[in-house]
Amino acid sequence: MTSKRPDNVSAVARVYAQALLEMADEAHQVNEIGEELVQLGQLLSDHNELLALLANRLISTDERSDSLEKIFKGRVSDLVYRFLLVVNRKDRLGELPGVIAGYAQLLDERNNIIEGDVYVAERLSDSQSQDVSDAVSRVVGMNVVLSQQVDPGVIGGFKVRVGDRLIDGSVTTQLSAMRSRLTAIGRDKARQAATESGQEN
Repeated sequence: MTSKRPDNVSAVARVYAQALLEMADEAHQVNEIGEELVQLGQLLSDHNELLALLANRLISTDERSDSLEKIFKGRVSDLVYRFLLVVNRKDRLGELPGVIAGYAQLLDERNNIIEGDVYVAERLSDSQSQDVSDAVSRVVGMNVVLSQQVDPGVIGGFKVRVGDRLIDGSVTTQLSAMRSRLTAIGRDKARQAATESGQEN
């Protein structure tokens, strides 16, 4: 199971991510660019001052272009470098983290991958987590990548949320279902007894 990617990708970031994906597709470098963006995202995460510099609108576009050239030219692919220059000209470098996350989401969609959360009372082993991922993938018809969330309130099982869908394998749910079945049986018996009593009268 991997760490969960951020869901809060703005509409603007999504548009830029889609544009970059199309450029990468034309260059037959979709996965390579994806891997490069992961490294770029890590760099921005480790050096907040770098993102603050690039996103600073008090600095002119030309000055930021100079910074981009000094920092990235020759260190990233030509495609990514040209993309950074375009984003700079649009004064949107502050959206880079969202663009990177958006590209990863689009790549997952293309590869029929979806992320979700599994809630467990105790952390699962690698083999157990893989079993859960495989089972949930079969249920939803996609390759599900799950992030574990430890929740002591989950009794003897697990709960999985994939998008708006909740898949529950907990004892609590099983007991609730059993209770519902028993209630239904009791109701049927009471109805049958009332019917028989009416017939006798």
